[in-house]
Amino acid sequence: MRYLRLTAIAVSLALLSSAAHAQTIWEALERFGLTGAFATSCKDVPGPSNPWVDFYRDADGVVRRKLDNGSVTLMAAIDRAEFVAPATLKMRLRNDDPKWQASNGVVFDLILVRENAYVMTLQSTGSDGVEYIKDGILKSNGSPSAKIAKCQP
Repeated sequence: MRYLRLTAIAVSLALLSSAAHAQTIWEALERFGLTGAFATSCKDVPGPSNPWVDFYRDADGVVRRKLDNGSVTLMAAIDRAEFVAPATLKMRLRNDDPKWQASNGVVFDLILVRENAYVMTLQSTGSDGVEYIKDGILKSNGSPSAKIAKCQP
């Protein structure tokens, strides 16, 4: 009986220890290499065909994504990020800016893949049930999802 109690305590401590070391959203993004500014072309200014995205932690510790398409800057919060494979990150992103208007608060489940120096969205499904990107292809026009690279500060 004493052996069972000690075993139960050891298992409980091991579970608590692994939970305490669970990766935060920011740590997952750091490990994936998704912190800082990214663009299709870092040498060009932000624009409709070259939006810049910046992944950062705000003063309150919230992990955010800022999207700058040259005419407007839109904010989103990253509510979850976890690895599903060494080069694949599953992420939940929530529009978090009044400038999104009717789309403010919409949540997107994303799957991102890293291919060498580039990151691309493989899947994107909104909380409205709409599938925006599937297998790396934009459903709206059939073109491939953009490959973005980290821009140097």
